[in-house]
Amino acid sequence: MQLLITESNFAEYIDIDEDFDYNTLKRFIKKGTIEFLLDQTFGIGQELYDHLVGLVAPSEKETTLIDYLCTCLGDYTLSIFVRKHAVDISAGGVTVNKSEHVLPASDAKIDALAKEYESGAFTFLEKAFEFLEHNQDDFEVWKNSNAYTTKYDILVSSVIELRAMLPKLNTRIMYMKLRGYLNGAESSLFRTELGSMLDIIKVQKRDNSLTAENEKILLPLQRAITYKAYSVYCAVEGDIEKANQLLEGVEPSVIEVLDQIKNNPDLYPEYPHHPEFFDRKIGNDDENYPSQFVTF
Repeated sequence: MQLLITESNFAEYIDIDEDFDYNTLKRFIKKGTIEFLLDQTFGIGQELYDHLVGLVAPSEKETTLIDYLCTCLGDYTLSIFVRKHAVDISAGGVTVNKSEHVLPASDAKIDALAKEYESGAFTFLEKAFEFLEHNQDDFEVWKNSNAYTTKYDILVSSVIELRAMLPKLNTRIMYMKLRGYLNGAESSLFRTELGSMLDIIKVQKRDNSLTAENEKILLPLQRAITYKAYSVYCAVEGDIEKANQLLEGVEPSVIEVLDQIKNNPDLYPEYPHHPEFFDRKIGNDDENYPSQFVTF
């Protein structure tokens, strides 16, 4: 496969001695490319990658994107390389690299270094995605790719949006941990309640074509989803107190969304539970607000 980091540019992106042999790193670069960059859910996907490696004369913006991707891939490559090259693996077994004049780094130092490189990799991958977000029209291959469609399958579709809801959740690693929970929270809170309207909002958001009325409910939608998702995550991690605190922020945001929709039926014709279409009541609510039950 073609690689973005090649023998001619690897020293720019991989923090090693200048006399280091590229071929020693090549298989780690390939491994990093496949499991890090090409991942359809968390990476850029195959289509955009193939486009970028095939460019003969990249534009200024394509060059910038390639630089971000090579930087993150360089750090990710080192995060897996330093762990592997702390030891030798041979037919005789696994041994530690050691000589009369050179002692191996401690396990703690190797682990700390690997984590530092891994953190750098995710930081620059997020910068690459931020760049793509702000320059979508210059990357039609990206907009038409499976990875792009997957990215916008959920309403909280980026670290930027996650951080806007809860500022402490500000890393791509955290976003990756929470994405499944975000998807589950979106479904449990709004799939039955909003029906196809939820898909309409996601498509409009993806295409930067949100109507004024849908833009008005986007933030409370995202807030409710984020709080519910992080609450479930905290509960799984054993922090029940934090989980319960977060749940308190879910219901007000859901109510904000539903009040906006129900008070303006002409603006939200796709909502499936307007009175003329649905006659179930929620709790002790009055007759003006029939709806599905929403559970938290």
